[in-house]
Amino acid sequence: MLMTHRSILIISFDFPPYQSSSGVLRIVSFARAFRARGWSVSVLTANRSGGAGSNPENEQLIPDGCRVVRTRAFDAARTFAIAGKYPGPLEIPDRYSSWIPSAFWGGIRHLRRFPATHILSSYPIASSHVIGWLLAAYSGLPWVADFRDPMLLAGHPETAARRRAHSWVERKTIKNCRVAVFTNDAARDAYVEKYPGKDGRALCVVENGYDEIVFDKAETLAASTRYRAADDTLNLLHSGTIYPDHRNPVALFTALASLQRKGAFARWRIKLKLRATGYEEQYRTLVAQEFPQLSEIIEFAPPIDYISSVAEILTCDASLILQGGTCNDQVPAKMYECVRARRPVLALVDPGGETARLLTLMGITKQASMTDPIAIEGLISSFIEARRQLSLDGFLPSIDVRSLARQNRGRELVETVEACG
Repeated sequence: MLMTHRSILIISFDFPPYQSSSGVLRIVSFARAFRARGWSVSVLTANRSGGAGSNPENEQLIPDGCRVVRTRAFDAARTFAIAGKYPGPLEIPDRYSSWIPSAFWGGIRHLRRFPATHILSSYPIASSHVIGWLLAAYSGLPWVADFRDPMLLAGHPETAARRRAHSWVERKTIKNCRVAVFTNDAARDAYVEKYPGKDGRALCVVENGYDEIVFDKAETLAASTRYRAADDTLNLLHSGTIYPDHRNPVALFTALASLQRKGAFARWRIKLKLRATGYEEQYRTLVAQEFPQLSEIIEFAPPIDYISSVAEILTCDASLILQGGTCNDQVPAKMYECVRARRPVLALVDPGGETARLLTLMGITKQASMTDPIAIEGLISSFIEARRQLSLDGFLPSIDVRSLARQNRGRELVETVEACG
């Protein structure tokens, strides 16, 4: 069949209504950018409409004219576990490996009906790249692999078998993809060094950002009375997953407990809301056993839809960003939303990491190491004093946040794909 225009098949496990992190909006913005450029867009994703982590409110984020193909996938940890355990091979290369055969055959059927000119697959689910590789090999189409972040980190994946599997997927992907895309320079440079045989021009950066369409809707929602807080309360918010290995909050809890003992919260009540940590029960137990005095300060809140979560960021007194040293080549997608909100940011980040560097460039110069309770205590004390004096320099962004819009990032990605043939 003769193709008269360009068409792309995007393979991504994370797509509305599923909500794993704000990184889902990366794929939404890419799809929107291709549509704006006149491309036909299909998204091959997992059928999770009624599963855990889905929110029907997120359906409104899917771009008009975008075909969505959903094929069956099972979470091995939920579907096949007995007494919390399941066979190890079911998590190779990840817990959603069952998606690979259904997505491959679903992708073939879709390509026969709606031929494409390009394929794009997106991590952080390694199975996405396996599917991209298989469909590219089957169709002969140029394949772009959106890595976002490195696939192998210290302690991730957790088991030796999964690390070997991720290493194999990574090598296959780098060797066979036309272009590999990363979210920051540090990640891209690490892969240039790791794979010297790959043309460096085929490894490029398309940063994350914020979605202005989401913010337009969130600002309307934020104006409603449900987001009004008491004047004597400082509302601190962390929105998103808090990984025990990479964003451990123990030092933060230790700092809060110390400040409480010293009477630092005499003028304002402090409320720390941890929204959608992914490890609520683990942290509830930690607080109950080790920090019971914080039970009135810390709130564990369930996941909500994206627009509501952004409205919460827009109305809090400060957003927290946690990023440990094991993730120095990564930047949380949520960071861009916190900066766009133009609200104060409490940055608990490793000083040698990419997140700390970018925040500094954006004007968020007041930072503390996530693992140093004394430094965190000093940062929070400094914020309370800055709030009292109404002088928040170093906690607020000083850049034109419009430069961070995903619309710009999406355009960069489309241009990258168009250049690859």
